[in-house]
Amino acid sequence: MENLTKHFIVLDNKNNHEYDVFVEDKKNKRVFSIYTSDNETWNASHRKEHLLTMTNNGNGIKFDRKIKKIGYDELEYLKILISVEDKLTKEELKCKYTIINSRDLIKI
Repeated sequence: MENLTKHFIVLDNKNNHEYDVFVEDKKNKRVFSIYTSDNETWNASHRKEHLLTMTNNGNGIKFDRKIKKIGYDELEYLKILISVEDKLTKEELKCKYTIINSRDLIKI
């Protein structure tokens, strides 16, 4: 894998820019970092603030801090990072496989 950074913008249900997720492919690992956006809904001191980093090294997931107990805010950040990771994995698998929902098959 080459060092390539992808940028994902996370919008709320009113299409307000809430978060930015950056994904960097490094040698044998993929690093996901979530930041608050620079949207005015965030207090000025919290704009573009780093929230959480998750690293997938192919043998598991690691975080930039120890997580024994998780608050609802961190749970939300984690769900977003996992959603981005899932999206990228599906895009990569799409190149190798065709995945069809069994409900979409029609018997003739």
